[in-house]
Amino acid sequence: MSDGTEAAADQHLIFTLGEKQYAVEVSRAMGVLEYTTITKVPRTLEFMRGVINVRGSVIPAVDLRLKFEMSATEKTIDTSIIDKVFSGKEIAAVTSRLATESQTACR
Repeated sequence: MSDGTEAAADQHLIFTLGEKQYAVEVSRAMGVLEYTTITKVPRTLEFMRGVINVRGSVIPAVDLRLKFEMSATEKTIDTSIIDKVFSGKEIAAVTSRLATESQTACR
């Protein structure tokens, strides 16, 4: 028998970059956002697209395709932003397509 905490830890947001799929634990995601205007910040690394306003906070926006040395993410109807915590910092991860939410069967 498992409690709700264990079930939440086993849930993942799955997103696609190119031909590969990646997953983020739901417990690390603060939300999934529709693509929004990204304000560019001068003199930042190429994969740093800029910043966005999330619930009144300024959050850095990272293009995961560029981070993984792919071509830049094109804005389409499937483009999503995953608001997540990474190394103790909140970031907005721009993804090509959010595939699904799944529950891992690890028993």
